[in-house]
Amino acid sequence: MSWLVEIPVMVDGLCWSGEVKRGRELVKEMIGTGIKPSVVTINVMVNASAMRWNFEELELVLLLMEKEGVAFSDHTYKVLINGFTSSGKIDEAKKLFLEMHDKGLKVATHLYNLVINGYSRLGFMDGAKSM
Repeated sequence: MSWLVEIPVMVDGLCWSGEVKRGRELVKEMIGTGIKPSVVTINVMVNASAMRWNFEELELVLLLMEKEGVAFSDHTYKVLINGFTSSGKIDEAKKLFLEMHDKGLKVATHLYNLVINGYSRLGFMDGAKSM
């Protein structure tokens, strides 16, 4: 059973060394053995993809997450909003921000600031004001 603990650690190591694809493939192998990944393991891949602006890989991770029925946690939303705003994908960030509200999740002040700053950096002052 120790390998159940080792896989998330290996995924973390792969992702932070820039090998998110290999981490995702390892998770898929884990799923193939009947073990469902936790949101923590998925969040490692989400975080590594979003912070590297590797949106192609991020999309694959999110599809895997959806397929396996792993729900977003507060942390998943925070990481995605941060990644999207830092890369200029403000509309995607705002969509997630509003989704958090719709689900009744607590939206931290710094998430408002990320979206507002993102709109401001792009010169969309109306968007910033609407937040």
